[in-house]
Amino acid sequence: MENITDKIIDIDDEILEDEDIVYIPKDDVTCDSKNIDVRTLIQMWNDGEIKIPTFQRKFVWTTNQASKFIDSVMSNLPFGSFIFYEDNDHFYHVIDGQQRIKSILYFTNNFDINKIDPLDKKYIGFKLTGLSKKSPYYQKTFDGTENCFSDTDKRTLKNRTIPITVITLDNPDDLTSVFYIFERLNKGGTPLTAQEIRNCICSGSFNDFLISLNKNQQWQSFITNEKDKIRQKDVELILRFFALYDYSNVYKKPMKDFLTQYFTKKRNINNDELKCKRILFEKTVDSIYKNVGKKPFHGLNGLNSSFVDSIMIAFANNLDNIPEDIKSRCETLKRSEEFYSYCSKASNDAKSVINRLELAENILFGNNSQDIKIIKLYDMPVSAGTGNWLGDEDIQFDKISVDNKQADFALRISGDSMSPTIDNGNIVLVKASKTIRSGEIGIFTYKNHAYCKRYLKTKAMYLKSENPKYKNIKIENAEEFYVNGIVVGVVSK
Repeated sequence: MENITDKIIDIDDEILEDEDIVYIPKDDVTCDSKNIDVRTLIQMWNDGEIKIPTFQRKFVWTTNQASKFIDSVMSNLPFGSFIFYEDNDHFYHVIDGQQRIKSILYFTNNFDINKIDPLDKKYIGFKLTGLSKKSPYYQKTFDGTENCFSDTDKRTLKNRTIPITVITLDNPDDLTSVFYIFERLNKGGTPLTAQEIRNCICSGSFNDFLISLNKNQQWQSFITNEKDKIRQKDVELILRFFALYDYSNVYKKPMKDFLTQYFTKKRNINNDELKCKRILFEKTVDSIYKNVGKKPFHGLNGLNSSFVDSIMIAFANNLDNIPEDIKSRCETLKRSEEFYSYCSKASNDAKSVINRLELAENILFGNNSQDIKIIKLYDMPVSAGTGNWLGDEDIQFDKISVDNKQADFALRISGDSMSPTIDNGNIVLVKASKTIRSGEIGIFTYKNHAYCKRYLKTKAMYLKSENPKYKNIKIENAEEFYVNGIVVGVVSK
């Protein structure tokens, strides 16, 4: 049986395209286009009026790209406007133009070296490269004693004007509209992700709190894709956890709006609530880490947000009620076709959100659930090759939970004689039975060896392998032949 989560991709960004049709009344938005000189831009930066996201997206331009931009400014060549959003406190948040602003600030030595990403320090006071040797600025720096800008060059650069567009809203507290303005206009080479935009527009204690929680080492071990760590997906997962934990009962799609509105509500959260949320998050992560392992979401084809928050919230609700077979219950959840349906298409519909949270809770922590059955999984593999003896005494076993009501016990297969129907390492779910019909796959004991084979009865009895390289086993002595059960399901390893 295919692990359902192998089919789940990270569809959250894909399905949101149809959800994001948002109407922003034109009278609520003001766009003011004007020019400012580089001197004013630098002064605004030094005064803290210009805000670049606190997570400090790395400088992605090469020195050659930055140099050519400085050369364009010096040559008075036209270039696109910087786009700022002016908030209620008259701070200017960069929507578009971050790389160009950083190029100016790095070149003119106006970045505090202690407040930037360590990998960006090499750009402070960079030398203009990639220019024609005939350029008057070839290989020059802004400051220095040799081959640097003259005082005239410095004044020229600082006096050059830059086109900017400043966007304001009549209702600056309507951060949902701000969010969509950011998203609509931020379409550069590397557009901001949804969480990066929230990071821009929702500065405050809660934003800093989420970033600090994201440094938790156990949590970071769950995030196996480095891309998710770079683009704030890991921070957004923490936000989703808190938002759905607190308000899943009033959730309305689209998910982007739900998260942004929650972020806004908690923007300046008090210290007492922050402390409670930190304890909840750390206990939840620690419980998952200890009871499920370092890769609780392992096996996913990408990191599916719906799957992650379903498990997180179920654990958070049951920190004092962890069943012994929780690890196998997680695997059962992954194999659930119903859960898959809630985590794939239309996963952010209100009905899907509520259903998947409830289903995860029931499968992982439900008591006496009608859909879940706990059975023994025997450690000694049944041979699907030459045969391993399966005795009745001193056999080690684990307990697993399954949603197959027919299964009475389970066995882990070794060998490839039943491939491709049953592969090496697969777990077969078995209904205890002393009889079997011809053509069915079962578990058998013959001459003190255990087999997983297909039973055939013509004039004689045979145990048939699915793999043609193995010969059929003819049952010549019926007194040494026993039927142990019928295979009613297969679980991937």
